[in-house]
Amino acid sequence: MATKRQINMDPIDAGIQREADAESAIRPGDMVELISGGNIQKQSTASADQPVIVAMENYLEGEDLSDSYAAGDIVLYRAYSKGQKFNAILSDGESVVVGDDLEFGSVAGELRKYTSGTKVVEAAEIIDASNSATTVLADRRIAVIVK
Repeated sequence: MATKRQINMDPIDAGIQREADAESAIRPGDMVELISGGNIQKQSTASADQPVIVAMENYLEGEDLSDSYAAGDIVLYRAYSKGQKFNAILSDGESVVVGDDLEFGSVAGELRKYTSGTKVVEAAEIIDASNSATTVLADRRIAVIVK
């Protein structure tokens, strides 16, 4: 698997990029949601009408995918729409193939293979994160397409 260097996989004008203060620690690639007061946090609920919003790497400060945001940091995030592609984080213990539907995971900010929730995105590559003893975050980043 190739090393992923950025979250966005569409042309630079894809999605709407904004900024908000982090309510708690957030990693680039986490699915996020806006909360009262204008802050942002890892996605905690699944809803059919929830926008697909993803924390971006802070390229403005020269940071990359390994650099997390701390509570209070200004987070760059982007809202994606149907057909757009980006790198997200697959929950540990999951295995997916191209075309599998994904939903918000039980771990805030992460995705898992669709079982019964809301189909959010579709896997655009094969990832096997089923061996949780050896899976590191970099190995759980997955290219996805918004449904």
